[in-house]
Amino acid sequence: MGTVVKVFFQTIITSIPDDLKYTNQGSAVYSFKTTEGRTITGSVESNPVDIRVIPFQLSMIATISTDQTFTGDVITYQVTITNQGNIPLQLLILSIPLPAGVVFVPGSVTINDMYIPAVNPDDGIPLGSLLPGASVQLRVSLRIAGVPETNPFFIQSVLYYTANDTEYSALANLLQITYVQPLITITNDLNITKALVGEILTYTTIISNEGNFAVEANLKNTVPQGLLFVPNSLEIDDSMITGSSLPDSVPLGTLRPGQFITIRYQEITTQPSLQINDGKISQRSTLLCNFRLSDGRVVQNTFYSNYVNVDVFASIIEISASPKTQIWDVGETISFQLLITNLGNLTANVTLLKWIQSRTALIHGIVLKNGEPLPWRMGFI
Repeated sequence: MGTVVKVFFQTIITSIPDDLKYTNQGSAVYSFKTTEGRTITGSVESNPVDIRVIPFQLSMIATISTDQTFTGDVITYQVTITNQGNIPLQLLILSIPLPAGVVFVPGSVTINDMYIPAVNPDDGIPLGSLLPGASVQLRVSLRIAGVPETNPFFIQSVLYYTANDTEYSALANLLQITYVQPLITITNDLNITKALVGEILTYTTIISNEGNFAVEANLKNTVPQGLLFVPNSLEIDDSMITGSSLPDSVPLGTLRPGQFITIRYQEITTQPSLQINDGKISQRSTLLCNFRLSDGRVVQNTFYSNYVNVDVFASIIEISASPKTQIWDVGETISFQLLITNLGNLTANVTLLKWIQSRTALIHGIVLKNGEPLPWRMGFI
């Protein structure tokens, strides 16, 4: 006696009725037995409840071509807008706010597969009117111009429209994109910074993956002019790599997050070329890193080490002789000039040997050094 039962339920509107009204009325069927054993049945209806339905309904579904991206990448943002109501929607304008580091690709807007290059997405994209049951599909390309302020970053477009002379707005679903940028450091070191010709230099390169993304790494080194690779001197994490020359590309395999690799090799200094400025030789390493995104794309990034320099010191002596004349008579006094030049960067003590050929008969002569008389004896200065 006096018991109250409350029933709660929810409904989903799947279509809009022509009269823009839903009427809901509940009914209850009951039965009971009398003291004589008879079964009495009956029913009772609730009061009707009218639900007014707004005469328009909008669907916005946004998608992105990939959920992982990188600097320089171009991704496609697409949104499909459908008028699921029974009245036209007018003055549709789609706005796509972009985070810092992401920009629109000029001329990339398409509406229902038709390019509209004159539209500037930064000012909003006008879509006109949308009749009941009609859809419009918009695509635009986005370029990752720099590192976004947040990672992951989000894109959500908003549609402004008018229905029955009233302005409304609607949000598309929120899309999340992860920015992938391997954080690789590569550092070069040299055991000495000054060397003579014939000295052996030891180069050490340390490569570290300080990010959270595994990469496939290849190291590229070029032996500069003035140096020669020492055969069989290449080591990767203390494992020797045999070879008579430094490979153009050294595969390092997978470099996982938190992992580092140490590469060592030796080079020997040779006679510096005249083109080398003051004997200074610079060298740096290049690292190519490949990584795979979730959509299957393979991306390559290039990293450069610091420069390491060595000053190579050497004396480069050049001698040239220039006689006053090519033909002499017996007993004639002849003269010639020897020009001795040090093209290197290291001071040298020079001794002339056999500067007068044995077939030449020299009875008397004067030797001048830079215009000043110089003591001498036959064959030596």
